[in-house]
Amino acid sequence: MPFGETMLRRILLFSSLAGTLISGPFSWRTPAPKEEEKTKCCNPRAVLPTADPCNGYGNMYVSAALLFWQAKMWGLEFATKSFTPNTPGSTDQTFQEKLYVPDFAWKPGFRLIVGGHLPYDEWDARIGWTVYREECTSLKKHFDSVISPAGIGLIPLWHYPFVQTSGDNVGNPLRFGTAWGNWTMILNTFDLELGRSFFPDRSIPMRLKIGAKIAATKQKVQVEYANGSEVLGISPSSGLPSLFQTVSSKFHVRTHHWGMGPRVGLSSNWHMFYGISLIGNGAFSILYSQFNVESKYDDVIVPNPGSSKMKMEEHFHELTPICEAMLGLDWGMNFSNNFYLGIQLGYEWQYWWSINHARRNYVQTLPGETIDMRGDLQMQGLNGAVKFDF
Repeated sequence: MPFGETMLRRILLFSSLAGTLISGPFSWRTPAPKEEEKTKCCNPRAVLPTADPCNGYGNMYVSAALLFWQAKMWGLEFATKSFTPNTPGSTDQTFQEKLYVPDFAWKPGFRLIVGGHLPYDEWDARIGWTVYREECTSLKKHFDSVISPAGIGLIPLWHYPFVQTSGDNVGNPLRFGTAWGNWTMILNTFDLELGRSFFPDRSIPMRLKIGAKIAATKQKVQVEYANGSEVLGISPSSGLPSLFQTVSSKFHVRTHHWGMGPRVGLSSNWHMFYGISLIGNGAFSILYSQFNVESKYDDVIVPNPGSSKMKMEEHFHELTPICEAMLGLDWGMNFSNNFYLGIQLGYEWQYWWSINHARRNYVQTLPGETIDMRGDLQMQGLNGAVKFDF
């Protein structure tokens, strides 16, 4: 065989082998997956096993809970007390005051939950109704003080200045001898849930829940001041400085609120011994809320303008976040195939953002300058529940 032909065959063979080696790891095309990989990728993921207490105990359940809570609302302080007399004409003033924070009562409430098991993968649906009423205790509702010498007495925090007082250091500041205030709230909430209990671990069953929360609250703030001191102000009739005395001053505000929004949560149940478990529950909601706020002022000022009244109304919408949590103990037992009894005792906590929208007057020398309190609501206390599954 001639030398040139032999050399040509060797070159062609070498090129073919090199192309095969290079085209494998450096191919521009993505290699097709193997049949085993296709089958593995298309398989569904494992479903966590159900964590219902037992099978065959019924399709409906009812839970009734007695609540013993205390609610606290921020921004309800209605009076401070001044212990230092005023020194008219002095550029230096000394203040010594005590702020009276309302004392909130412990009140009972009630919660009812009705639910049923769905015929799909052990899911369940439930609706819960909670009703609760709160008010201040009688401990810090009423205060008295002397108003002499000038500067000593109770400082009103919910007083609207129908008469513009002097803004310099010539006149005496407004003080009252008596102050009274109270706050009441009625709360109704409805929780609609779709959930499933499952086992992430053999001894820790959990329940994931999604749904909606509907809430309606009614609030009423009442503040009254009496036995006011004389102050230097601008006469509304003549426009000249004159002495005035506020005989009484009343402030009432009513707030109607309702909201609806999504709610998600997770409940856990840590088995310990003898059917007793440690429970930890949490949920978070965001409500699209509507607020209707009505404020009324009613003052008696002598010698004029006499009886002075004013009414303000506000209607607005905003988002209201709500955080809920509970920690406690649970005990349950299946007495037959169609009856299950569970008992829970826990400490529950709820926090509602920006639920108090009463407006406070900013400064007594500027009538009409008000500020929205935007106070938060906190509720906490005991929760004792009995559950029947049948």
